[in-house]
Amino acid sequence: MSWLRVGILWKYFIITGIILMAAAILIHFYTYSGTKDALESRLDQQLRNLALLSAASAETSSMQNVTAAEPLSDSEKFQQLTRELDKEIRGILAYEQFYQVDRISILFLQDETAKHVYSSSESFNVLSDVALYPEMREARNNRMIRLKKDYQDAGKELMSAFAPITNASGNVIGLSRVDIKAEVFQEMMPSALTRLLLFLAAALVISLIISFILSRLVIGPIDSFVSFVNRVSEGNYKLRYEDHPQDEMGKIANALNVMLEKLEGLIATEADRDRLQDQITSLLRIVSAAADGDFTVKAEVTADTLGALSDSFNLMVSELSGLMRDVQKASERISESTVEILKSSEVMSAGANKQAKEIDSTVASVKNMADIIKYANDRSTQAAKAASRAAEVALQGTEIVKSSIEGMHRIRDTVQDTARQVQILGQNSQEIGEILEVISEIANRTNLLGLNATIEAARASESSRGFGVVADEVRSLAERSGQAAKDIAILVENIQKGTSEAVKAMQNGTREVDKEIRKVDEAGSALKEILEVVQNSDHLINEISESFQQQTTTSSNITSIMEKIADIAQETAERAQTSKQLSDEMTKLSGILSVAVSRFKLSGQYKTPK
Repeated sequence: MSWLRVGILWKYFIITGIILMAAAILIHFYTYSGTKDALESRLDQQLRNLALLSAASAETSSMQNVTAAEPLSDSEKFQQLTRELDKEIRGILAYEQFYQVDRISILFLQDETAKHVYSSSESFNVLSDVALYPEMREARNNRMIRLKKDYQDAGKELMSAFAPITNASGNVIGLSRVDIKAEVFQEMMPSALTRLLLFLAAALVISLIISFILSRLVIGPIDSFVSFVNRVSEGNYKLRYEDHPQDEMGKIANALNVMLEKLEGLIATEADRDRLQDQITSLLRIVSAAADGDFTVKAEVTADTLGALSDSFNLMVSELSGLMRDVQKASERISESTVEILKSSEVMSAGANKQAKEIDSTVASVKNMADIIKYANDRSTQAAKAASRAAEVALQGTEIVKSSIEGMHRIRDTVQDTARQVQILGQNSQEIGEILEVISEIANRTNLLGLNATIEAARASESSRGFGVVADEVRSLAERSGQAAKDIAILVENIQKGTSEAVKAMQNGTREVDKEIRKVDEAGSALKEILEVVQNSDHLINEISESFQQQTTTSSNITSIMEKIADIAQETAERAQTSKQLSDEMTKLSGILSVAVSRFKLSGQYKTPK
C-alpha cells in the first residue's frame, strides 16, 4: 500500500492519530452525555421548585375564598386576586434563575377544564378556557408535581411543570404552571460539533507530538548508522561503530563491525583496494553498456575473483548476443511468413466470399428445384387419386358388363325356351288341323247323311215328316259345324303361319342375342384388360408418387444441408477476414519486434536478406 512508503514520522502519526481520535470521540460522547444529563437534572429541579413556590404563593392568596359554585364572579375579588398573585410571582421571578423562565401561570380548575386566572406573560386571555393535559390531570389527581417536556403550545416548544393548589379543606382548586422554552435549554448545551472538533484537534496535536518524539528516538540511531555507512562506502574500512546500545541497533552495530573486519582482511593494501575499485568501476561501465543494448562490449578477464565474474559476464553477453541474433532472424522470418499469410488470407477471404455468393445462388436454385418437385409431387398425388378412381370405375364397369353378359345369357335361354314352346304350339296347331280335318270330314258326312235323310223323308209318308225335320236340323248343324271347322282351320292356319314367323323371329333373336353376347363378352374382356391396365397404371402412379415424396424429402434435406453449407461458407468468410486482421496484427507485431531487436548492437551484425 502507498501509505507504507511514507516516512516513519507519518507512519507514527497515522497510527497514533487514529488511536487518539477514537479515544477523543469516546471521551466526547461520554462527557457530552454527562453534561446533558446534568443540565436536564438542573432544569427539572428548577421547574419543580418554581412550580412548588408559585403553588404555595397561590394558596396563601385570596384564591382560598374562590369556590367552584360561583367562580370569580365578583370583579373586585378577581382584581384583588390578580394583584396578590402578581406580587407573589414577581417576587419569585426576582431571584436569579439558571434557566430563563418564559412564564408562570395560575389555573383555576373546573371539572375537565381550567380557567386562566393569572400569567406572568403580558399577553394572555383572562379567564379563558385551558384544556387539561394528561400531566395536569395526574398532578390534580395524585396531588404531585408533574413535568411535561418537548411539546408544542401556542406555537412554542416548551418544557413545563404543573403543581397542585389546595384550599384550607385540602381540596385541589387549581394548578400552577411554569414554562421554560426548549431553546433556552438548547442554548445552555455546548455545541456537540464544536466540542467534537476541539477534541479531535487536540488528539491530532498530541498525536503529532508523540509521533515526533517516537520518530526521533528511532531515526536518531538510524541517522548515526547512515552517516557511519556513508563514511565506510568512501573506502575507510578501518572505521568501527563505537556506540553499542543494548537493543536491536546494538545487534546491527556488532554485525556491521564484524563485516568491516572481514572486508579489511580481504582488502590487504591500499593498492588492492584501488585496483579492485577500478575493476569494479570498469565492470560497471561494461554492464551499463550491455544494459543499454550494446552486446559488443567485453569485460577484461583477470586472475582474481572479479576475473571469474568478468569471464561469466562475457559468456552471458555472448549467449545473449547469439540469442538476439536468432531473435532477429526469427523476426525477419516471422515478417516474411506474415506477409505470405496475409496474401493467402486475402486470397482465401476473396475465395470464401465468392464461394458464399455461389452457395447462396445454389441454395436459391435448390429451393426452386424443391418447389418444382413439390409441385410435381402434388400433381402425381392427384394423378394417383384419379387413377385409383379410374380403377374403381373400370372395376364397376367390369361388374356391370359381367352382369349384362349374365342377363344376355338368361335372355338367350328364355328366348330359346320360348322358341321351343312356340314350336310345340305349332306342332299342337298341326294336330288341331288334323282334328279339324276329321271334324270337317265328319261334318261333310253328317251333311251328306242329313241330305240323304231329307230325301228319304220326302219320299216317305207324312208320318215320317218329323224325321225329316230332324234330318234338316242335323244337316243344318253339320253345315254349321263344317263352316266352324273351316273357320277354325283358317284360324289354325293363321296361327301356324304366326307361329312359324314367331319361331323364325325367335331364332333370329337368338342368333342376334348370341352375337350380342359375343360382343358383350368381347367388351367384358376389353374392360378386364382396361381394368388390368388401369390397375397397373395406378400401381405405377403410386410408385411415381412415392418417388416424388422421397424426392421431396431428399430435396428438403438437400436444401437444409445447402443452407448449413451457406452458413459455414459465411462463417469461413468471416474467419478468413479475421485471419486477415490477425495477419495485419502479426505484421505490426513483427515490425515492433524488429524495431526492438534493432536497438541491440551485436558482434558480427546479422544482415537482413533481400
